[in-house]
Amino acid sequence: MKLGDILAQYPETGLDQLARDKLDEIANVRLPRQVLEQEIATALSSFAYIADVLAESRPPTYAILKLLMESPDRTLEAVGFRERVLARTDEITEWIGSGEGLPDNKGYEIYRRMLCAAWEAEERIDESEGRMLEALREALDMSMREHLLMEHHPDVRPLWESGRAYELARNYLLGRGLVLATGDHYILPDEVRIQVRRYWGMELHDADYRRLLMELTGRQLRDILNVSGLPLSGSKEERVERTVAGLVSPSAALGQMGISGLKALARDCDLKVSLPKAELISQVIAAFDNPKPSEEKDEAEEAEKIAQEPPRQLSPNQLFDLLSRFSGNQLYEILASLRLPRSGSKNERVQRLVDSRYAESTLFGQLRRRDLSRVCRKLGLAVSGLKDDLIERLCGEPTGKPAELVEESVAPTAAVEDSQALEQAGPEPGEEESGSAPEVPGLDSIQRLYPALGEDEQVMLSLAREARSLNERDVERLALRHGLGWMLPKAHMADMLRKLSDEARAPIRIRSTGAANIYEWVDDPDGDQHQLDRWAARDIVDALRQGVVPERHLDMMFVGQEEARMHMLDQLEHIATGRSAFKFIRGAYGSGKSFMMAWLRDAALNAGFAVATVRVSAEMSLADLSEFYQGLMDGLRVPEKRGASSLSDVLEAWLLTMQQRTEQVEGLSSRRPSDRKQLIERVRKRIQDQLSQLASHDPGFAPALGAFYEARLVGDEEKAMHARAWLRGDRSLPNAALKQIGVKGNLESDQVLPRLRALLEIIEATHLRGLVILIDELELVRRRPHKGTRDKSYETLRALIDEVGENRLPRCLLVSTGTDTFFDDRRYGLASYEALYHRVCAPELTENFQSVRQPVIYLEGLNEERLLELAGRARSIHARAYNWPADERFNDEDLRALVSRWTDFGGECIDRLPRPFLRQLVHVLDICEENPQIAPQECFADPQQDPQANEELMRLVAN
Repeated sequence: MKLGDILAQYPETGLDQLARDKLDEIANVRLPRQVLEQEIATALSSFAYIADVLAESRPPTYAILKLLMESPDRTLEAVGFRERVLARTDEITEWIGSGEGLPDNKGYEIYRRMLCAAWEAEERIDESEGRMLEALREALDMSMREHLLMEHHPDVRPLWESGRAYELARNYLLGRGLVLATGDHYILPDEVRIQVRRYWGMELHDADYRRLLMELTGRQLRDILNVSGLPLSGSKEERVERTVAGLVSPSAALGQMGISGLKALARDCDLKVSLPKAELISQVIAAFDNPKPSEEKDEAEEAEKIAQEPPRQLSPNQLFDLLSRFSGNQLYEILASLRLPRSGSKNERVQRLVDSRYAESTLFGQLRRRDLSRVCRKLGLAVSGLKDDLIERLCGEPTGKPAELVEESVAPTAAVEDSQALEQAGPEPGEEESGSAPEVPGLDSIQRLYPALGEDEQVMLSLAREARSLNERDVERLALRHGLGWMLPKAHMADMLRKLSDEARAPIRIRSTGAANIYEWVDDPDGDQHQLDRWAARDIVDALRQGVVPERHLDMMFVGQEEARMHMLDQLEHIATGRSAFKFIRGAYGSGKSFMMAWLRDAALNAGFAVATVRVSAEMSLADLSEFYQGLMDGLRVPEKRGASSLSDVLEAWLLTMQQRTEQVEGLSSRRPSDRKQLIERVRKRIQDQLSQLASHDPGFAPALGAFYEARLVGDEEKAMHARAWLRGDRSLPNAALKQIGVKGNLESDQVLPRLRALLEIIEATHLRGLVILIDELELVRRRPHKGTRDKSYETLRALIDEVGENRLPRCLLVSTGTDTFFDDRRYGLASYEALYHRVCAPELTENFQSVRQPVIYLEGLNEERLLELAGRARSIHARAYNWPADERFNDEDLRALVSRWTDFGGECIDRLPRPFLRQLVHVLDICEENPQIAPQECFADPQQDPQANEELMRLVAN
């Protein structure tokens, strides 16, 4: 199954998870879904990416992927898959341990000893050990497949096997995208399968290899077995099976044949015969490969393509030297993408590319930005910029000056690399230094209208007015082109928009598209920007039509709960003074708890707070504090970015604050080239001083945030991604990544609260007023089948409440929701955990009155009067969305009739049935707007015939 077909079925959250280590140009940018799918597919089709992932994999990865490869459609059911993998692993161990059918002329014993030593060191094979084993395999003439099987030897297997070996390997493959999951099946995409085979040296599937061997004569098979040290006896079929089982690769087998035998085989297969031996072998293998259409090429088409290539900028010797700095995997990737032969030594591959006549831009363009940045770093070149910038840097300056290559013997250390890159992080040559920055149209008028802005901000505002719309990449490029000194462009943009908002003259409107922002110019900044336009109204109507809570403008739909809402707004002001608080929102199923949480989220963001939302589910448990912290970071939002995780935005806002304070104190400016180097050094020093105060909270927080800053300045997106992932609490980072950012270990449960305190200190130093943590659907904790899991979840809540109650999380408001059953159930619910129950529940003084100042806020239900008011608001929004006189066509009498039907149906539960009621209301409004001849009450449906309404009612009765 093709990647495109699989990814099209993936949910948004699944795509976000897959994209975390695959976005080339800018980390943490939410692209349109179609582009996101393309970016993920590009990475998963990349040999270099697959090679990196498999290099870090652990057994039983081989068994997992081999089973999927052997299935007819590369798909297997998840049910029973674990058992099949373990059974295959046991079979491999038994076979490799017996040595039966293996060549007796290879140094398996010495390789096994080296493999045991590598696994014993750190219970994993690190990069240096992997390279040593690779060199040993080359010396012993062993294949990667033999290595994979040798890992299953009875002496080696205990060193990696654990009770969770299968789960760790499976989750790693799912997280990195080599195996995808749809429904209850695991899938190995066709593009991934091809690259896995290439990395493992599996030139043919076993079935295709058998077909090839059956074309050989008995004598040819005997010669292959003899040279390989395998038994010679048996029928032809037995010899074929012995060759396949003995791990003799197709190229090695064909390599034992003479040139005349190869030509005869090629002739029988209707292939070219007038080729060198190596190309004959590659051609025969390709002929038996399945699928092979991706390997075919039209020679006339390729010749025409090469003829259209631009002239090269480097001489053959310079290009050879440059390509020699590329890794073997990167060279393989280029050759495979251009459909050139991939066999031979590294020098032969390089020479093949030099002789190919493709331009440098075409050769380098086959790689992802991340691979190109690695090459630039190795050569001592700056790693900032987009993919085209890196290609241009490798090819040489636009004048044609060749790129200078750094000798391996004097390659800079990581610290020197960063220093050199930071010095190059300024404007492009010939722009700011020479005073040739492009003219900014309309700058004079912007300066008159917004005199309080800085000069750099006035320039960007002018450019935004000229362009009418800018995305984050546009901002970065324009800041560089005009020499604005914006080393942290996103944070600078957020700071400028905040200043404009404070003036109440904001001509820029933010439109979020996932994790990325689009900055749109508003012609009338003095107009009422809070007025509901037709598209915002449609968003609300669409949400009601689908039975979900709208994202924005919830004030327009909120009926009742005035006292509770006023109290929550007061709580926001309370924590903004440096205090902390916690609240529980209690109500029956369908009473509007999620709606209240969504309203609070919107209100907090509008008031300048960061908000982190966690929704308890089967995948998100509160039993693991580390997992809970990751969920918080994934759900973190800030006023300037509401569509995806805003952890990077919070960190960059803090870093910009450090830079601005340094500029003010030291009298330096990022816009003056002469100040740039000194400013970077001073900012670096200030950051270290500030971060040293966080060491008492979280020792790793300081180096990780420092690494994030360094990476942002030089455009090292990979390093920035690793630093951000560690700060997020990601526990899947390899040791090499941890070493790169200067930290050790992963986030443990006892480190979560200290890290949360460190994050709050970061937030306090920015423009943000505090952090609001929203935990929704606590009811699902009660439904966990195991008491231990429930108790751990309740203990997490207790720990958070204690931290907040004792003001150890300043500027933090913790709000959770739960049903009546959740609070009162003494067997499974909150009441079963007394340490938490007594902290939450107020003294029972009277049943008639409740105080919103107590930890638990009781939601009021919707009576008939409030339901009628809610229906009227929905009608007005629908009228705005579709520009029709809804109040005339669907008058108040019609509204009352519809509400009456639902009140009679729901009885005392009507206050908990707003969702199905609103869905029917919107449906009726849709019909009336589309069909003016129909009377509204003609299309009223009986609520008793509404399956969703009955399902909701049954759920209420059950609870």
